Amino acid sequence: MALRSGGVRITLAMFGLLLVIAMILGVIRTQMRQRDARFAEQENRLVKEIFHDVLHGTLDSTEATSDNSDKQSRITKQLRMTAKSPYLVSHSSNLWNVSLFPSPLSALSVGASNTWPNLYQIHGVSLSKTVQRSDRVRPIASVYGPIDVTFVVMAIAPLIVIGLTFNASSRDRESALQNLIVAQTPSLGKLMAVRCFVRAALVIGLVACVVNGSLLIAFASQFDLNVIGNLAIWNSVAMLYLLIWAALSLFVNSFAKTSTANGAALLLLWLILVLLIPRFVSNAVQDAVPTLPENELVEREKRSFDRATRNIDRVLQQFQSEHPEIELRLDDEQQMTLARYLLAHSAAGKEAAENVSAHYSAQSLRAKYLSFCDWVSPAISFRNQSDQCSGNSERSFIAFSARAGDVQAQVLEVFLQPSITNQECNMETIAALPGFQESGIPRSPSFLNSVTSIASMLVWLTILVSLGTWRFRAKSSSIERTQLPKSGGGENA
Repeated sequence: MALRSGGVRITLAMFGLLLVIAMILGVIRTQMRQRDARFAEQENRLVKEIFHDVLHGTLDSTEATSDNSDKQSRITKQLRMTAKSPYLVSHSSNLWNVSLFPSPLSALSVGASNTWPNLYQIHGVSLSKTVQRSDRVRPIASVYGPIDVTFVVMAIAPLIVIGLTFNASSRDRESALQNLIVAQTPSLGKLMAVRCFVRAALVIGLVACVVNGSLLIAFASQFDLNVIGNLAIWNSVAMLYLLIWAALSLFVNSFAKTSTANGAALLLLWLILVLLIPRFVSNAVQDAVPTLPENELVEREKRSFDRATRNIDRVLQQFQSEHPEIELRLDDEQQMTLARYLLAHSAAGKEAAENVSAHYSAQSLRAKYLSFCDWVSPAISFRNQSDQCSGNSERSFIAFSARAGDVQAQVLEVFLQPSITNQECNMETIAALPGFQESGIPRSPSFLNSVTSIASMLVWLTILVSLGTWRFRAKSSSIERTQLPKSGGGENA
């Protein structure tokens, strides 16, 4: 049998090695992102601690920082110089962090984390710049996904299934065993289906063992009900996806072609379903829902700031009418200069917030349209579910970036009033700095989306198996009819 051949064993071993390498890279990438998120939280706590020491005079400006890390030394120096500045956070670069802690299942899929950051550092009064995405351009990764576990299962595993099943029926026919098998088998279709699915089960079992074993070894302490549920969904859609390829091979084998023709047809279907259709769908969705580039958002905010500066008197009057509790000393030229500058940025920030909100709405609409394309190709369905189970879907990062923008606006609001009134910062000001809460950010597939994806895969699987077994049943009947006259003629003779 083909399953016992040395080539099959070598192929499975090479695929298993590739899967292990992808898992190792995914685990390393996830641990590095988790480390960055922990460091960001530590830096936020460090800012408050050093700020407390500076304000209370327990941290001397000439104190040596040889025992501090480079990062702590930089923050300490910043706070020594500007600790009592009312607009400390907005003028100090990269001082306050907003981070999203990656899920342990992030090792399965890079997803949108390839282009969206999981860490924002508040620097300056620009809202658009604060929530600006990375400008890394990876055209291949943006369409097919980066080389991660999801890509290996989505693109490479079907090739292994094809290699195991492309001659499930044609080999019997080419070795003149098909008539004998038809005579001894009640249902040729069921026999071929079992043969294809058993061979595909080798790949499914290998994927399950490597993926689940690696995650348990690396992140067992981080598992909770949510992680376990997401992992169960991922295993389910991965199994259905690979079974679809076994069913597709069953259907192609039912046309009674040569092994070479079967292999060529399956490779063509792989090219269409895994590469061409996902690319076409991705481009179509992007064209249907255009969005502004991030640098354009920043430029628009600059233009808004220039307009607010030219109309600063009107902006100042509006602020006084909205905040009568804040008294401005109009005779203090230094304070009024600072107030005009800050109010111009505040007015520009409000317009920027609307532009950024519209930008995120368009991005969310793109992600929603892509989720509706699960029925077009099983590869799209598997990629979407894998990204969502790993917590790296685009909708997760859109929600996180929008939340980071809210935190940025709250931080600026905390420092706006003491800055305009020329008051020194105190511990109450620092205590009012907002923290980041992950609650409300989608880190799992929605119930409706999971049901839709699994239903689409089940429909693909049912149709292919039904068509394949029906054609084999018709072929079996045809072979039996051609054999009956020969046997009858032999008896008459």
